[in-house]
Amino acid sequence: MNSHDWLNGNHSGLITIDGHDLFLRADGPDRIPSQPVVILESGLGGSSVSWPLVTRHLTPFIRVYTHDRAGLGKSEINPSSNQYEPRVYAERAAEDLDKLLRKAGVDGPFILVPMSWGGIVAREFLERRKDDVAGMVMIECVQERTTQLRPIDAPNTMAFLRGLDFFEVVGLKDRHRLTPEEWRAQLQEIAENGPQTAVETFAWPITELTLGEKKQFERQILGSRPISVIKGNAAREYHQVFEAGVAAGNGTEEQRIIVSKMIDGMEEKEDMLQREQLNLSSVSRFVQLKQSGHLVILEEPEPIAIEVQWVLETFSQEQTKGSA
Repeated sequence: MNSHDWLNGNHSGLITIDGHDLFLRADGPDRIPSQPVVILESGLGGSSVSWPLVTRHLTPFIRVYTHDRAGLGKSEINPSSNQYEPRVYAERAAEDLDKLLRKAGVDGPFILVPMSWGGIVAREFLERRKDDVAGMVMIECVQERTTQLRPIDAPNTMAFLRGLDFFEVVGLKDRHRLTPEEWRAQLQEIAENGPQTAVETFAWPITELTLGEKKQFERQILGSRPISVIKGNAAREYHQVFEAGVAAGNGTEEQRIIVSKMIDGMEEKEDMLQREQLNLSSVSRFVQLKQSGHLVILEEPEPIAIEVQWVLETFSQEQTKGSA
């Protein structure tokens, strides 16, 4: 199922990889040989419907590819039994992406733009295709030490959302900039992706350990190719959930103590974890956003586009110097 010319025009469709169909979408200007294209990588349980706002801000100047990981969105679950072994889950997702792009005829250079846990998948893809990556723009990404330094007690935290709408509590329902149709699609996909989201949630901390074994920070794997790290304010959202839950009478006294302790100092830990990712390259910059919470891609596409433009220009300048 690969009848499209994936290098030209706007297309979406399924491509068969190892016995299962994966969804790919291409938007923006036709591919110019040797010019970078953007590869978007969704967060935990996310899929291509999360990216229309960002895509609209990128396609005026660069070609963009969005995909759904196996079992999410329009992509089928991989029939291979070891696909969902937690230890190799992110590695297999990166392998799927690698094969998907190769079968579509989409070569590097790539600018990787991952969101949240997608940062783990993107960096496993970087491990596979290091020489084909022009740079990265990392958006609120988790990394190999996130669970170790900033563990989240999900069951006790969720107790504070009983009877409440998370998107209302954190203000995203009013702040997001999707069209009404795109917002409905986002909510529908969250519901439909539930089973596979549970699989990815279980795998998450173990995939961090697998990535950590590769010591990408110590190796400075990107060399001098540029990286930008964009940080929202996820810690603020945990405080909002806690405060709204307490006001609604949710959570036992024990749960309030546990979650209060969990969110204490979270902002400082998040800042450190985000900044550590700058060590992937000797050429980097850090962007702290004021408005967005964790889901930057639904709120502030402009900084993302600016950082992709910076990576593109920095990479192009280095290529020009190298050929002079």
